Amino acid sequence: MDPRNSCRRPPPLLNLPTQFVWLAWLAPLGAVEAIVSYGGAKEGYSTMLDALLPASRAVGNFEKMKIASAEGAENTKNLCAKAGRANYINDDTQAGVPDPGAMAVSIILASLCFE
Repeated sequence: MDPRNSCRRPPPLLNLPTQFVWLAWLAPLGAVEAIVSYGGAKEGYSTMLDALLPASRAVGNFEKMKIASAEGAENTKNLCAKAGRANYINDDTQAGVPDPGAMAVSIILASLCFE
């Protein structure tokens, strides 16, 4: 599945106004700050944050969130892990391989957008 396929607004939740629908779908992104604060990882450390942080900067536009997340996850191929589970893997072994956590985040965000 290509995470860059077009998507549309999420289905209405209990006929709530649009701003509440967006909040319901995007509330988990508020946890990003807690992940950074407690985990100590940052963008560029080849973790799931490399997909989450770009997506969180595009909140309000699912298409941009999806693309930002996919690009961030793909860019982890060029990074050596400085945090997370991949941190325990030899740099040569992880070279050219995207971070699994970042890819998972990208796929989850892409799944929120459907045809």
